[in-house]
Amino acid sequence: MPKKHSSHGGKTPAGSKYKESYAARKVLCGRVVDFTFTYGDNFQLQQWFIALGWRDYFTINAPYYVELVKEFYSNMVNVSDYCDSLEIKTKVNKTVIKFDDKLLGNIVGVPDSGSKFFET
Repeated sequence: MPKKHSSHGGKTPAGSKYKESYAARKVLCGRVVDFTFTYGDNFQLQQWFIALGWRDYFTINAPYYVELVKEFYSNMVNVSDYCDSLEIKTKVNKTVIKFDDKLLGNIVGVPDSGSKFFET
């Protein structure tokens, strides 16, 4: 017998909106790190992250929306025709988003060179 969809305050439950594998996952949110706590012990952790180019990942303080993050990842598919490139398509709030490895590298500030082996 097929499962019936139950109503939760007029909204559909997350499991019916997203692929099962993403509906149950917890979205891990970033943490802003205050590096001043390392100065007292003369342990300058911030300098290491600056040298590695990682400092920005620990200082981003932007809002995030769990439902949109789940929708983004659950609708994501690889639409590339070739093994040496990556082209991703997804949809959020009826808006189609397409990007490739070069654009993704530009957005997150990492080079797009290196291994092109992707497992999907």
